[in-house]
Amino acid sequence: NESGNGPSWLHAQNDILYAVNEPDDKIEVFTIDDRIQGKLTSKNTVSSQGCTPASLDIDSTGKWLAVANYGGNGTSNFALLPLEKSDFSKEKDAQVTTIDGDGPNRKRQEHSHCHQVQFHQNYLYVVDLGTDTINVYHYNDTNGEVRLNHQIKTAPGAGPRHL
Repeated sequence: NESGNGPSWLHAQNDILYAVNEPDDKIEVFTIDDRIQGKLTSKNTVSSQGCTPASLDIDSTGKWLAVANYGGNGTSNFALLPLEKSDFSKEKDAQVTTIDGDGPNRKRQEHSHCHQVQFHQNYLYVVDLGTDTINVYHYNDTNGEVRLNHQIKTAPGAGPRHL
């Protein structure tokens, strides 16, 4: 399988394809060599900085990749990884934010479950199935720092997944 062992989200930007691989807790970077034939070449694989990555997005500057880690063992997080020539050469500078909390549905909301991340202007939206919230963070595209701006509460037990 050219896009990894279990890609749960793909994101193409120019001639680069990013895939989150859920079973491996990894992000894989490919060059798109032939769009018609679907030919990819693997360039790099890095940690998603968490467990069970569910989605990713790249900011409008092309400098930051955000990944939502659905989580396991009672924790969930999202991470911002600096992109350096799309190869993650500065992976060590990742900004990781853990989200705490739970929801009323004990079968699937025993703790936070970050399900999707999406950039919009200077904000990063983090959809959390486990806490029934959409967390809106202000992010600094210079250093990748995030600060919780506000939370959008959904109906108890709704378990939002996507924007």
